[in-house]
Amino acid sequence: MIPFTDERDGTTYGTVQIGDQCWMSENLKYLPSVSPIAKRSPANLWRSVPVNSRIQPYFYVYDYRGRRVSEAKFTANYRDYGVLYNWPAALAACPHGWHLPSDAEWSQLVDYLVGKYGLLNDWSHTHCVGNALKSRRQVDSPLGGVHTTTEPPRWASSSTPPPERKTVPINVKPHYGTDEVGFSALPGGRYAYGQFTELGFHGFWWTSTECYGTRAWYRFMRHEFGDVTRSNFDREAGFNVRCIRD
Repeated sequence: MIPFTDERDGTTYGTVQIGDQCWMSENLKYLPSVSPIAKRSPANLWRSVPVNSRIQPYFYVYDYRGRRVSEAKFTANYRDYGVLYNWPAALAACPHGWHLPSDAEWSQLVDYLVGKYGLLNDWSHTHCVGNALKSRRQVDSPLGGVHTTTEPPRWASSSTPPPERKTVPINVKPHYGTDEVGFSALPGGRYAYGQFTELGFHGFWWTSTECYGTRAWYRFMRHEFGDVTRSNFDREAGFNVRCIRD
């Protein structure tokens, strides 16, 4: 597909046609400002995040704690994984001619891969949608060559325990990205509860669809499993964005 250049900042993105949908093949990097990092409160994690971050747009770069856009853009995490947006920011982040995909559009992507390639969307199997969408860059990837790497951007080895656990689940098969359709999903982590977590392990992407209360739907992929998981989270969290063409 022809690359797309965002006229707002001159950033060029790869694109990929998957069925009837045209997606950006990279996480969005649009960064009009850098939002302040909240101070965590051990007594109540939810109080560590400003209330208006559920309403006003907030922009983050993983592990960057300053406020200067030019400085944030110079970091390796910005270059490799893009920007983390709260839900209000994600809704308006995509450039003209593109938009934040809805919950239904993400489901359409998954269903297309299931039907076209006979893939499953079951975490316990290796022949799964998530593995087909992930970048091939991974620690201990059996694909070899440039795909087997410890240098970011990349996925952690599926045998490495994720940050929130000390062990990997028993009897889980090795999972690695095959990037069957050029989507090249990378694990940009997230910003939640006043802290950055899971970079290199898990990728989170907002949808434009509200859930209930202050929550919205999103999709996530994990280094240790092969599915694309649908879930919902509070709108104040910072997740990545993949834009889809109008």
